[in-house]
Amino acid sequence: MAACAKCSVLVENQGGIECSKCRQHFHPACIGLKPEALPRIAEDLKQGKYWLCQVCVGKISLFSVYAHPELNRLKLDIVAEVQLSVQQTIAAVQLKADSTAEELGALRANHEMNFLDLTKRVQALELDQSSHIRETSFKFDDVHRQLRRDEVVILRVPFKEGEELRNHFANILTALHLPREEFANVMLRRISRADAQGAGRPRVSAPPIVVAFESKFKRNEFMKAYFTKKNLSLNDLGFPSGERVYINENLSAQNHAAFQQAMAWKREKKIHSVKVSDGMVFVHTSKESKSIRIFQGTVICNQKEPPMLFPKPGTLEGDSSG
Repeated sequence: MAACAKCSVLVENQGGIECSKCRQHFHPACIGLKPEALPRIAEDLKQGKYWLCQVCVGKISLFSVYAHPELNRLKLDIVAEVQLSVQQTIAAVQLKADSTAEELGALRANHEMNFLDLTKRVQALELDQSSHIRETSFKFDDVHRQLRRDEVVILRVPFKEGEELRNHFANILTALHLPREEFANVMLRRISRADAQGAGRPRVSAPPIVVAFESKFKRNEFMKAYFTKKNLSLNDLGFPSGERVYINENLSAQNHAAFQQAMAWKREKKIHSVKVSDGMVFVHTSKESKSIRIFQGTVICNQKEPPMLFPKPGTLEGDSSG
């Protein structure tokens, strides 16, 4: 006869209940169990089920033998099967170890050769993919360059609500001594502030004005007059300021980035001059040198004289600003 784990009073044979795990006895009243529940618990115990005290319930896991006996037996069967399979495999390998040493060496060498071959193929594929992306990028940029071949951008003209861009353009024509009637068929628009700023650029107070001429010939005539004047200012457009107004070709994203890089080189005196022609950017490394076309990401090496230009590998297109 055992004592109740709660009150330490002896439990009669038919008046208590035993935990299936810790084997301690309890009075039903001590654990809040109603007397009418005892027959049902006794029937469950006969069917192979378990009854656990609160302490044991708190200690078992979801996959305990007391919570899931069938699952536990299944796990034990799987473990035994895996152990048997591993033991059989080890025994077979041990029996063949002496006779298969040479075969294992050949197999390892073959795997190493296959791995090296696979590595080379992956590298070749990456190089081909990079070249394809670069080629596609250049083709895409070339399309944009062709679409802008009749356009120029006018920079540093202050923006005003309700402005008349044609008045600005007419004043520029007058300053450049060009007849207005010959340049009547042009399209004018402001680039949006978001497009003008682009990713990572400082805030633009005066978004550029894009001028689309009816032909490349007209655009070239306009640019020739601009370069002849050399000093177009806001005074020429009717603004009370002598600040310079600049006019450039409307470059594509890649060529715009290349132009910015070239201008930085010029400021640093790494090159002699920068030239833009038909939407492409060229530089002269010295006064006597031939022009060299550069691309976005081109790097410059000044270790030799004259400086040498090298395209940067894997260069892709830049921001979307014009």
